[in-house]
Amino acid sequence: MIIGVLLSFVSAFLLGCYDICKKKSLDGNAVIPVLFLHMSISAFIFVLFIMLSYATNVLDGAIFFHEKNLKNKAFDLFLVLLGMIFLYLGTR
Repeated sequence: MIIGVLLSFVSAFLLGCYDICKKKSLDGNAVIPVLFLHMSISAFIFVLFIMLSYATNVLDGAIFFHEKNLKNKAFDLFLVLLGMIFLYLGTR
């Protein structure tokens, strides 16, 4: 039991050190444009698969098949984008 508590404290300390190092390395870098570019490319890829699933039967049963409810998928993608931006802004 004591070893588990000790390992928890060591893990929390190392996570704190990682977070401090990450903040120092990101200082002065253009993180928001990189996040925007990443989310734009990801959104394009996801929208491509969503449109293929919606318009054709090519992806039926495949791992990339998406439901035909585009409004919920677009809303979910928008929530992921907001979450990433707020996560970054919260660590500044």
